[in-house]
Amino acid sequence: MSINELPDDCLLLIFDLINELDDLLNCYKVCSKWSHLIAERTRKVKYLIEHQDWRNDELSLSYPFDWIYYRTEEPIDGTCLSTLFPNLMIADFSDRFRVKVKHEDIVKLVKKIKHLKGLFHPIHSDEGSVFQYCDELEMVSIKQIEPCIEKIGFNIKQLYLYNYRLDKFTENAHYFPNLERLYI
Repeated sequence: MSINELPDDCLLLIFDLINELDDLLNCYKVCSKWSHLIAERTRKVKYLIEHQDWRNDELSLSYPFDWIYYRTEEPIDGTCLSTLFPNLMIADFSDRFRVKVKHEDIVKLVKKIKHLKGLFHPIHSDEGSVFQYCDELEMVSIKQIEPCIEKIGFNIKQLYLYNYRLDKFTENAHYFPNLERLYI
């Protein structure tokens, strides 16, 4: 029996166990049947994160079905990301992700997501910041406060600033009137 002879429900159960972005993207490219099933599986995803301990494969087993992680060193074809993750709520665009995915594919993804509530390590490049496409963010983890974030600061409830000082934040605190949690 070929794997494609399995009923769609069985294949979907198998795909629900795949949490690595590269594996899902590779399966998505196999055939139209798999593309449809992978798209159905990824609609459930709420969190796209960098795998924190990419040397320990046992940790990958503990991710719930609504989390997808990335850890590969290979470039990622990001052209289908906006199709696959329409319900993403939290995205981690660390340096590893930015090196592997083209800026325009990340912007396309962020523009298409209607319910995006949190960004870790958002992209700011010569091509612009993704903040300009994110009006509903409530949680942000960034290195420094950019002009684009000042415009959306009203909605932000949680802010994590790394490599930043409290005295510097006091100059910008007025941009975040609804801030509930601050970590510097």
